[in-house]
Amino acid sequence: MSSMQRASTQAIRKVAVEQGMHSLRDDGWRLVREGRTTVEEVMRVTKDEQGGAEGVSAVDVTPEHAGK
Repeated sequence: MSSMQRASTQAIRKVAVEQGMHSLRDDGWRLVREGRTTVEEVMRVTKDEQGGAEGVSAVDVTPEHAGK
């Protein structure tokens, strides 16, 4: 009989990000930079999401700051 290991959500997320996963919030910031949604919408939809885009502020993702 084999034992099953259970990884924490945080551990799974860490490995996924290391392997190239982008969070819903990160993708939302991309859409804000493209002018396709608002900062408020990204925050509303991803309010339960932890992490992603650490250090990103509304100024960083506004269209006039895109690519900077």
